[in-house]
Amino acid sequence: MPMTAEFPEALTQLYGPALAAQTRRRVSQTHSEGSDPRSLAVGGLQRPIRVKIASERDEFEQAFRLVADRYKSKGYDTPDAGAYRYTPHHALPGTATFVAKDGERVVATLSLVSDNDTLGLPMEAIYGGEVAALRRDGRVMGEVTCLAEEGLNPREFLKVFSALIRVMFQYHVRRGGDTWVITVNPRHRSYYTKVLGFAPLGPCRSYSSVADHPAEAFYLDADLMRESVPEKHHEVFGEVLPWPVMLASQRPSDHALYFGPRSSRTDFRTILKVLAAGKRSPRPSPRVERGPAAAGEGRGEAGGPCGSWRSKQCWPTAAGS
Repeated sequence: MPMTAEFPEALTQLYGPALAAQTRRRVSQTHSEGSDPRSLAVGGLQRPIRVKIASERDEFEQAFRLVADRYKSKGYDTPDAGAYRYTPHHALPGTATFVAKDGERVVATLSLVSDNDTLGLPMEAIYGGEVAALRRDGRVMGEVTCLAEEGLNPREFLKVFSALIRVMFQYHVRRGGDTWVITVNPRHRSYYTKVLGFAPLGPCRSYSSVADHPAEAFYLDADLMRESVPEKHHEVFGEVLPWPVMLASQRPSDHALYFGPRSSRTDFRTILKVLAAGKRSPRPSPRVERGPAAAGEGRGEAGGPCGSWRSKQCWPTAAGS
């Protein structure tokens, strides 16, 4: 998506003059390097892998095919399932798919489903009560789902996944979100709790969405991350990402109608229900409704850090400030 004339003004309103200038310089550097300003380079790798929000048909095709292939190989789906892992939740206007690309090839992906009044969150199929309790707390949630990778060695995967998480977390906060929920196989519990700071939300249960494999539910907010894994919190929220990286391009108009019939996980009647709901936005966010704040508001104990669900606002601080 090209930068518009409103770009500098919007930056100033969101971050204040100093951080806006810093972000403009970073974007300018990205342009001078000749790379896509909508993507973020993954540092510390021998090959140039970049992370971005999927926007092109080919990116979605590769992402959904990668998830389908990986789920089949792990037994989470049947071998004869559809070519793409595309669920009704992917048709929701508030869902974003993030990809890591080595050139034109997608090597990793995950999706974020924003809470909504049309279908709710995927995990409510088995953790409805737990999700309802978080809503009663006033949290604005997003569920992380459909993580898959291909062709990455362990070191590459950790760096690529960290970059995906960083972009996805800041994207969710910028859209008014404050809490992330996820279901994972119990054997991956240690990574999500010790490295990312997720806290238990629900006990181990059989999950039909992954062929009745076991799943456990976890949740996370920026306060939890800062308290339990402060270095990871600084890595994710310590520096404001460039504005274009946070912008999701409009999906192709036939997005759902194209992927729905080719998917292993789509009830087409539900797809039609989603489309009939039109452009209904995700659940209202107190952070979005209150509008831009003065420069510097939201820092310190009074306002809370970026992503704090208690403060209901997000004004990121630059690294070291």
